[in-house]
Formats: sequence, C-alpha cells, structure tokens
Amino acid sequence: MPNLTLAERLLYSTVKLTASKAGVSVSTGTGFFMYFAKDDDRFFPAIVTNKHVVNGADQITAICHFADGNKPSGKFVACNMAIAPGSYIEHPESGVDLCAIPMGDIMNQANDA
Repeated sequence: MPNLTLAERLLYSTVKLTASKAGVSVSTGTGFFMYFAKDDDRFFPAIVTNKHVVNGADQITAICHFADGNKPSGKFVACNMAIAPGSYIEHPESGVDLCAIPMGDIMNQANDA
C-alpha cells in the first residue's frame, strides 16, 4: 500500500467485531490483526480485542475489508467464528482487558468469499 498514509494503512488493519449469544448481539468492538510467534519459525494470525467484547459470547462476527491491489476495494465480508472459553487467549493479568482470537477460521472464510 505504498500510496496510502500511515493513518490510512492502520485503518485497514482493524476489524469490526460483533459478539453474539444464541443469535442475539451482546456486544460490539474492534480488533486489530496481529501475528504471534509460536517459535522461531512459526507464527499464527490473531485478532487482538478486549476481553469484555468476547466474554459471554458463543460467536464472533468479524467484518473484513478486501483490498483491491494496493487500495481499499469498498467490499466487505462477514466472517463468523464460534467462541468459547479456551478458544481465545486472555491476557494473563486479570486487570488487563485484552485477548487474542486465533483467526485461521476467519481467514479461510474470507478467502472463500
């Protein structure tokens, strides 16, 4: 994205999240894309968001924005992922309201759209 400003690049690194339980929306928030190291050679993609966004939910919907080469396309896809205790990684300090949701399922849905 060489023609975009830093602010414009950061705009497309975030994602809108809607958390629901039994099909009813219980919270909304944003997350940002991050890669975490498993070891020196392997990484896994995740969405970092707030714990309070996912707590009590059984599904997360991420609204992903497609790129058109080096620019935004204006096209979006809703990607759904089941969420349960243990399916995301909470920050180890209880007072820190952050968690990471592994996003392999979301990436597969976006690629299939």
